[in-house]
Amino acid sequence: MHADQTSTNGAADGDVAVYLRRYLRRAPAALALWRSIEARHFGSVPLPRPLLDVGSGFGEFGSAFFDDPADVGLDISRRDLEISKDARVYRNLVQSDARRLPFGDGAFASVMSVSVLEHIPDVLPFFAEAHRVLRPGGVLVFSVPLVDMDAYMAFPPIARRLKLGAAADAYVRRVHRSFKHINLHEPAFWLDAVREAGFEIEQERRIISRTATRAFDLGLATALFSQLGRLRSGRRMVWHPEPVVEAWMRVLRPLASRNEAPGDGSNLFVVARR
Repeated sequence: MHADQTSTNGAADGDVAVYLRRYLRRAPAALALWRSIEARHFGSVPLPRPLLDVGSGFGEFGSAFFDDPADVGLDISRRDLEISKDARVYRNLVQSDARRLPFGDGAFASVMSVSVLEHIPDVLPFFAEAHRVLRPGGVLVFSVPLVDMDAYMAFPPIARRLKLGAAADAYVRRVHRSFKHINLHEPAFWLDAVREAGFEIEQERRIISRTATRAFDLGLATALFSQLGRLRSGRRMVWHPEPVVEAWMRVLRPLASRNEAPGDGSNLFVVARR
């Protein structure tokens, strides 16, 4: 794909089933649901090339999302980048801190980041850097979980209604610790950061509905074995034969395809223009 060409992905026709099926072949069902919803929203936005994926990890999301290799995948983890080489999702892989991007001014037409910024301490410099490496008219697209994510989950609200607030709080802390969430904020924090960096916000909405977030929460136990493999080797231990994939598709596709009501969502999705 040449510079300035708009990126394509597996659900160019808007059908989230492509993302979901790809993800079920490489990740636990709970995560496949979550990520396919994010992919649906990212896939709704034109992403001109050259494109930088910040926090590309070991290529899991990119493998499900891109039909053509993206230009650059950037991550701070050398191990993840080594694993990502095998996926051949990115033409170039760069190890770097997202707050100090090693690229020239105006190097990219698009910068994307999928549920990554919540892992970065002192994250605000990222937005200035994204603005710097984007050419005039370039687009920044990102998603991030919000501070009230626990209110959308299945177990914490039930525990609190049963006067088990301490148990609910402990469960939420464990979930955030497991996913290395260190940077959870209200939407206003992220939107202000985008504007202060010089961007104009074109779209902002909550995504991952209450129903989908509850389904994700209920399915976390099924991801334990996979996560152990991820911690041990850097790769997920997942094996979903095609009949299992199709069974999960029947269950999860309605949730993945459903548009969120305004204000309903545990994540924030933002599209901003330089």
